[in-house]
Amino acid sequence: MKEEIKKLKDLQAVDLEIVEIERELAVGTADLDNRKEAIEKLKADIADHAERLEKGENRRKELEGEVEEEQLMVKERQNKLMKVQTNREYQSILKEIEDAKNSNRQREDELVRLMEQAESLQAKKDEQTAICKEEEGQYKEEAARLEGEAVTLTA
Repeated sequence: MKEEIKKLKDLQAVDLEIVEIERELAVGTADLDNRKEAIEKLKADIADHAERLEKGENRRKELEGEVEEEQLMVKERQNKLMKVQTNREYQSILKEIEDAKNSNRQREDELVRLMEQAESLQAKKDEQTAICKEEEGQYKEEAARLEGEAVTLTA
């Protein structure tokens, strides 16, 4: 009878060890899942930054084209200014030139703002890309470690 009790105690110890191992594996798997979710969120943020950068770049090109067009218009109006014959026409062309210059100043201010925003977004994107690569490396290491433990424990 003592022999059977000893075997039951040994069996209970093995069962407790198995429960503890399963718990550790479950915790490790949950940690891996959390890391994977964090990595996916980082990738989504990186994609969002890339999309915003692309939109900003498109808007910047559009503004540069508009500035160039306005500058050409100003030059044409200045050339026309030399050929006017009435004071009213002269004042009208001066107003058009001034309006075009003001419009260009506003566009140039927006261009500066867009460039600053692009710089900031690129820095965030680069930072998050580096973090994402690091997290992916840690994820792979942890997954390999857990898989090795699981194989060892199930053998």
